[in-house]
Amino acid sequence: MSRKQTIFVTWFPLYHGLAFIKNILAAFYDGKVDLKNKINVSGLVQEEMEQVFYKKTFGFMFDRVYIITPTDEVFFQITSGTFKFIRRRLEGDEIINNSDFADIWYYIFENLEKNNMQQHIDYVKENYPDKVQEFIKLYWRVINYLGPSQQEYWLKNYSNLPKEYKDRFEFIKAKDLKPEERNDYEKVLKLTAKCVEKITQKHKNARFVINTGLQTPQFTIAWFLLANAGKLPKDTRLIEAYDIKNSRPDHKFQKFYIKEYPGDLISGLSEKISLYVEPKTKVRKIANLKFQTFLNQGFAILLLGERGTGKSHIVNKYAHNKNLNLVAANCASFIDSHIAESELFGYEKGAFTGASREHKGLIEQADGGILFLDEIHTLPKDMQFKLMRAFATDEENRMTIRRLGSTKEKKITLKALILATNKTIDELRDLLLPDFYDRIVQLVVDLPPLRRTPEEIIPAFMEIWQQLRFELLGYPFPDNDKALLNWVKSLPLFGNYRDLQRIAMNYKAYLEFSDELKKLLPYKNALEYTKEQFRKYMLNAEASQRQNQYFSTSKTPQQMITEFKRDLANWAIEIFGSAQKAVKHFDRLGEKITKETLYNWRNAKVD
Repeated sequence: MSRKQTIFVTWFPLYHGLAFIKNILAAFYDGKVDLKNKINVSGLVQEEMEQVFYKKTFGFMFDRVYIITPTDEVFFQITSGTFKFIRRRLEGDEIINNSDFADIWYYIFENLEKNNMQQHIDYVKENYPDKVQEFIKLYWRVINYLGPSQQEYWLKNYSNLPKEYKDRFEFIKAKDLKPEERNDYEKVLKLTAKCVEKITQKHKNARFVINTGLQTPQFTIAWFLLANAGKLPKDTRLIEAYDIKNSRPDHKFQKFYIKEYPGDLISGLSEKISLYVEPKTKVRKIANLKFQTFLNQGFAILLLGERGTGKSHIVNKYAHNKNLNLVAANCASFIDSHIAESELFGYEKGAFTGASREHKGLIEQADGGILFLDEIHTLPKDMQFKLMRAFATDEENRMTIRRLGSTKEKKITLKALILATNKTIDELRDLLLPDFYDRIVQLVVDLPPLRRTPEEIIPAFMEIWQQLRFELLGYPFPDNDKALLNWVKSLPLFGNYRDLQRIAMNYKAYLEFSDELKKLLPYKNALEYTKEQFRKYMLNAEASQRQNQYFSTSKTPQQMITEFKRDLANWAIEIFGSAQKAVKHFDRLGEKITKETLYNWRNAKVD
């Protein structure tokens, strides 16, 4: 039985150069990184890794190393100004400046063609023949300034890699990537997928290690999207390598780390995906505009809304757009008052058993930014009392907190204090201390459920489909499946945007099923499969949400009646399969309801 190959793949490291890739490979070659274990090594010294291939005669080598490389033109546009400050960069390199031919480096990059390594070497050979070997040996320290073609030439002809290893390198030229497309996520993703397909066809049974680091966000995200979509070979391992900033002050080459990440990392972030399209209904526009206005008031903001209405999203979006530090916590995760207090306020070393070091609390971490506390109704009463005192601000709008085990008070200034709950305002009043309730119910934003904004449903469904990147993976939005869209519009969607996510995921999953699996399943198409999954795992689970969601002091009786009738119509059509069958069922029970009545109830709007 033949040995399984191990393949290394990376996009070209735009700012760090191939010398850094060689140092990563040296860590594997030297045994500092072992593929038998989870990869997490830090404090690697670049100069030491550079020496590895001089010292060792044998070590672990990947069977193939693939570098996906942009053109020189794209490289220099992305890394604009590479040579602009070359003298300053050379002056910051202590090894070059301490060599006895430092002036040669300055002369070369100021007088010769900068992106031409061979010309530099020929100049030294002709004028300083006794220096040429040392010059070549140090050239790895400046190779990242040159274009990809020159770096490839250096690696294959002048680097200290063993010849056996040099022969294992293959450069895939990304000629389709135009300079203006370098920041285009979709273009980069498609190009990466194309390259992966080309590589995996050559190595169908190999193990893959993919470096996601040392690249711009567009290139890094592409790897995780492909992994999350199952488009990378089974058991592919994703690593990130980066230098540790300020690990060696006043030193050009910082220490670096190599860390492994799970391939399903992005699926854990699905709840943070942007969900909202531009609001199309009055109630949604009011909610958005109120939130934007309240943010400038300096008071606590309370977000009310059923689960899945986007409370976390609206906060994340604001923090991202304003480039503000966001510290968020779900209060339901605090299992008791002690945990809540230590996490929110922090503690000093020795404050309690197990406090082996000081810990900065969430409130303190949010200083100068945003503190977002979700599911605020789950906080124990004694914590509500302590937070009520902390949330009281002085004349300069500063909060006062004290860590557990400390006698010193700290002043904290927040750009925004945002709290959220999926309870109604009436339920919240019963769950919170009266004074705490009064403290946080200052500025309230009510995020409406999708049932109240039916015009938003299909645009939101389309946006979710795009945000999940299904179109980039070859599955366009199914706008030609009118039965699907009509069914989605008919649903009560008690999970709101989360329900739309689940529907999209199940529909797309069926499209990826093999012909063999489809024959074994009792469904004719993706819609039938999705409907059944929704009935079994979502509709029943959401039914409990209906009990109290109609009744609120903030709604008129007519609004509550209209919402109830609409949900009743949606439920009947969903359960019985059609309005006609629902009408027949009610008729057998002695209740005369027409199809037109059901449709009128379902399509009624709530002001």
